[in-house]
Amino acid sequence: MSESEKTERLVNAYLANLPTPDGAEVDGKVLAEALTAMQQAKSQRAADTSRITWRTIMTSRAGKLAAAAVIVAAVLSLTVFDGLTRPAWALEDAIEAALNVTARQLANSGVEVVRDYRSAGRTMAADQGQLEQVFLNLFINATQAMRHGGELTVRSWFEVSQTGEEHVIVTVADTGSGIEPEHLPHIFDPYFTTKQSGTGLGLAIVHKIVEAHGGQVKIASTEEKGTTVSLILPAKEEE
Repeated sequence: MSESEKTERLVNAYLANLPTPDGAEVDGKVLAEALTAMQQAKSQRAADTSRITWRTIMTSRAGKLAAAAVIVAAVLSLTVFDGLTRPAWALEDAIEAALNVTARQLANSGVEVVRDYRSAGRTMAADQGQLEQVFLNLFINATQAMRHGGELTVRSWFEVSQTGEEHVIVTVADTGSGIEPEHLPHIFDPYFTTKQSGTGLGLAIVHKIVEAHGGQVKIASTEEKGTTVSLILPAKEEE
């Protein structure tokens, strides 16, 4: 199998796990072509996908290349972070954007969403498109873990460490099947997956994006009880 065929298969598999609004059509070969183009642009430090979000592109019926770029951006976010725009955002904006994209998938899967936002509107210097991708991946994973429905709880709060560092903490908890203990050390490894049709990119992308924003990701899981993913992200200092 050629590299281009491997790329097309990988991106198609990743696409298959993302919610696609009605009317959005994406061609696998176009995705592979877009990946090649963006890899070339990356070498010239010209790739800037930070202003593109899955939500805004996939709800448009405009050309397939734009939609392809979003998928490719998710794959490339394992290595590409040059040129990110980092204005001040309330983290809940990215959370809500991802929940809006996955709303139908969550409802069809019998998953109830519980919100508990207590960060008092504190902001962080972040690329919102990348953070939307983080939460999109987490919500998709949680939904897939709750095969017979369940509860998805998203909490956020503001915290000051003993050293005076300010953070916004977000936890995403599901009541799904959980992760086997022997798999936990490998869950952030690119291409590691226990799913028959998985790509092993979802949590690897989450980890890389959060790290690029100066944050940490922690996971606690109990088989047949559920998984909680904790994101610890630096808050923007109030002026």
